[in-house]
Amino acid sequence: MEHREGFHIRFFTKKCYRFCPVVALSLLMAPAIFLGRPAASAEAGNATVSAEAQKFIADFGKRAIDALTDQKISTAVRQKRFAVLLEEGFDVKTIGRFVLGRHWRCLTDARKQKFLALFCRMITVNYAARFKEFEGVVMQVKSVECVVQGGVNVTTVITPPRGGHVVVVWKMFPADPADKAKTFRVVDVTIDNVSMSITQRSEFAHSIQKVGEDMDAFLTDLEKRVQHADQGVSKEAAH
Repeated sequence: MEHREGFHIRFFTKKCYRFCPVVALSLLMAPAIFLGRPAASAEAGNATVSAEAQKFIADFGKRAIDALTDQKISTAVRQKRFAVLLEEGFDVKTIGRFVLGRHWRCLTDARKQKFLALFCRMITVNYAARFKEFEGVVMQVKSVECVVQGGVNVTTVITPPRGGHVVVVWKMFPADPADKAKTFRVVDVTIDNVSMSITQRSEFAHSIQKVGEDMDAFLTDLEKRVQHADQGVSKEAAH
């Protein structure tokens, strides 16, 4: 897999890297905190939740593919659309807390907000543009499973026009009832049995270790990487 020195974070194994424009959406991140056995109680309620979860992922996936694979839009517009979808569909705070592990507790509230902003920007810059290459990708929901702690796993199969497929499991929880604009929030994505959250957690742990577990140094380095990536996007747009 190609490595862009100083910025590229390895979210994918070689096996699923060719699908990264699609799974980038699912990307990235968050805790695999309900990989348990199916919940046994409230079967009627589970059936309702399962139906709602299937609809949420089917609609969300279609909107993402339609919005991000449009060949006519600019990189800036594609990034804005990606950022909106990321905010709508993912529990970024929960994801950010998980990928930093114990280091999250070392941050002040201001540092946490800075990290989450940089994290979102890193994801957007690094992956939004990749969707341009994947016009015609199709996503189908194959199964839905209610699991312990109120979570839902939705298994989908993503198929590109040229053939082949990849199995993607979206792990999510119902959104806070007070947030009437959202029904579910994704907290992890597993691609062919590879958890994106665990992979990202490992990558950040390595980066933090390299700076002697100095979180200010880590945030400064992350900010420089994001700025460098933004400059690269700006130069590409200029041409």
